[in-house]
Amino acid sequence: MMKISPFSSKQVANPLTFYDLLNEENTQLKEVSFLKLRIIFCVLLITLIPSPAKGNSVELSENLPAFPDIDGHWAQTYIESLNEKQIINGKINGKFSPEDQVTRAQFTAMLVRILQLTPVNANYFDDVSGPLQNEISAAYEAGIIKGITPKRFAPNRNITREQMAVMLFRTYNILHNTYYQTFITAPYKDHRHIHFKKEVNAIYQLRLMTGTNQGEFRPKQTATRAQAAKTVYLLGGEE
Repeated sequence: MMKISPFSSKQVANPLTFYDLLNEENTQLKEVSFLKLRIIFCVLLITLIPSPAKGNSVELSENLPAFPDIDGHWAQTYIESLNEKQIINGKINGKFSPEDQVTRAQFTAMLVRILQLTPVNANYFDDVSGPLQNEISAAYEAGIIKGITPKRFAPNRNITREQMAVMLFRTYNILHNTYYQTFITAPYKDHRHIHFKKEVNAIYQLRLMTGTNQGEFRPKQTATRAQAAKTVYLLGGEE
């Protein structure tokens, strides 16, 4: 539609009136105001989000220890590595209890998981049942363990250090498809008290187990869960 300008006799196509200019200005002001509000909201949002202060940061879950009772423990690295590979587990209470004694069944299970063995038959011992039954059967079939009698394994009995050495020796041979021989004698002060001398000597040379600070092996002494974790970690060639 053509409008007639009051200041000219010429026709002007759709000239802007004062009201048109006012409406356009209001629209621009509204757009600018809305943009400002968005900017202010973003600034406030960033400001309100707390940033972790140096030295007071919240640890991420992957930085937490696998078990609450191994933080700072000398065997933490070994335990966490084996736990990540599902070779060792914690206890029902969620702890690892590194200074508790390790049982014959528990240590057997660690070695079987290193080798990834599965049993052919369900059970060979009258005193074995429960969650570690398959591991014990697999270890027996592989020749890693023997019973204390033909029908008894004593799974809940704490393992001795020389029993641990024997089982480590047998597992090492299976793992590397060899029969490791050594002609050295481990320099332990109590060597004469060691019954399984061949296995203890080999494990000493392989550096899977060492003696005490007093230079003794203490073959009849039991081992802790932390000590067991270290030997299995080294057996797997992690160090």
